[in-house]
Amino acid sequence: MSKPFSRRLIGELMGKGDGNRTDFLPSILGKPTRLTAEVSAVYRTDWRGRVPLSRQPRGNVLYCSDVLLAKPGTVNVDGDLPVGWSIARITGLLREVVGVGQLEDGTPYLDLRVYNRNNTQQVRSADLLFNTQPIPSNPGHVWTLSAGVQIIAGDPAGGFEDPVRRLVIAEVDAAGQRLQRSSADIRPGTALTRLSTTRTVTGTQAAAVSCYIEMTIPPRTAVDVTFRISAPQLEQGSVATAYVPTRNGEPAAPDYVIDARNRVTLHEPPPPGATITWDGTVSFDIPDSLLPPNASGVERVAEAVTAHAAEVDTVVDLLWNPWTCPENLLPWLAWAMSVDTWRSSWPLPVKRARVAGSLLVQRRKGTARSIADVVGSFGGSVEITEWWQTTPRGQPHTFALTLTLSGQSGETATAQYVDDVIAEVNLTKPVRSHFTFTQGLNVAGRIGVIAGTHLALLVRLQATEAPTP
Repeated sequence: MSKPFSRRLIGELMGKGDGNRTDFLPSILGKPTRLTAEVSAVYRTDWRGRVPLSRQPRGNVLYCSDVLLAKPGTVNVDGDLPVGWSIARITGLLREVVGVGQLEDGTPYLDLRVYNRNNTQQVRSADLLFNTQPIPSNPGHVWTLSAGVQIIAGDPAGGFEDPVRRLVIAEVDAAGQRLQRSSADIRPGTALTRLSTTRTVTGTQAAAVSCYIEMTIPPRTAVDVTFRISAPQLEQGSVATAYVPTRNGEPAAPDYVIDARNRVTLHEPPPPGATITWDGTVSFDIPDSLLPPNASGVERVAEAVTAHAAEVDTVVDLLWNPWTCPENLLPWLAWAMSVDTWRSSWPLPVKRARVAGSLLVQRRKGTARSIADVVGSFGGSVEITEWWQTTPRGQPHTFALTLTLSGQSGETATAQYVDDVIAEVNLTKPVRSHFTFTQGLNVAGRIGVIAGTHLALLVRLQATEAPTP
């Protein structure tokens, strides 16, 4: 005889993306399980953060949001934007797609240069529309527009009216005239940042909404700036959800489906390095007795006493999960997971990320990837330039790091916080190398309507091989 037993699991790793893989099986401790599993939620963690995936079709209503479909070259001459996009034609305004590709983590992007000599005689709007035709809407509808935007070249501060540039949702009447709107400012930054803005349609004359990047050029003003744009999405609701690619009017699809074997098949392969995790339950049968027929009376009594131990509801699995472990117990979990350094002053998201990434860091210590992992757990990113990648070539066995750090979840990166990151990099780097640092400061300003000042710290690290004793 046996009796059924089930266990709740949270945040279990299913696997990692490689840019092609779409099928994942429920796993425990990273290994596929043969137990009966029921998946209740699936999450993806990549450059957008940890986002829940949906089994229901979600609506990115943009006709074409796939930036990889753009063609490099001058717009409407030998190059073009994705289908359905448009940018204003102004005499003397150069609009050029200068690059299309994917970042190392699989993030798609297009680079758009906007260049204008100071020959305009009146205010001009060089708006980049994500949908040439406005999206039908009625009063009361709630819309959220999101997109990854970065200024990568040119003079971001010159030539535009203040505020510099905006990501905009505007209400439009039946004649196509723009009414009220909501927006998010696009500020200079060192990383591709996903911006979002939400608009509740309130105008009684509103018949549709339009979404675009607004660029207003004053008279007799020169402009030269290059934008990096990725993953634009317009959806109903007040929250920006995981990006859903759309191509030439294809209907939106669910993020994933589950078959009879509980195999999860994603609609889009996650980029290399992205992790897929799941919540759910596993079920199995426990025999009434594991003792042999010749067991003694004492053994049977002991078994009877412990028979219900497995039925006691425990939180052990929650305690060993860095995302669900209570904050006051996180230092002990960090110690168990071999986190090298720990400070009580760190923000809670940083503490959890440090614990979650500790095993990968320990496995890869002494490699370039381990440095990126440890910086990422602090809420930053790092660009590694090895000696053979420089012009002219540098001294062998040297490399430079460009560290971009702003803290997790919008936390301000203090000097002590930067010192902690540098110390951790020093513990992770190859033993034969040592570092000298030159640190600069760049203030990126306010983000959104109610955000506080957000500092972006640029740290330049130069590593040289230590002399052999």
